[in-house]
Amino acid sequence: MKRSKLKLEDFELIDKWNELIRHISSIEHEVFLNAKGNVAAGIRLRHALVDARKMLNEIKKRTLLTDKERKFKRHKDNVENS
Repeated sequence: MKRSKLKLEDFELIDKWNELIRHISSIEHEVFLNAKGNVAAGIRLRHALVDARKMLNEIKKRTLLTDKERKFKRHKDNVENS
């Protein structure tokens, strides 16, 4: 596999991923509280999971966009070099 230098977009994706990991870590306590029967913790957990889903969707959109841009650039370079 060819290694390339990371670009700004790559760091943005990594930052978003780390933000998601921090978010998930921050709600771990709510999972255990809810498992013990704390109803309020369950409400907080569900709200936090909605936020996590939004973060996941943002990551998914960024990866799809980045992949499309790279594919287009590769195609464009191949056409120019032909």
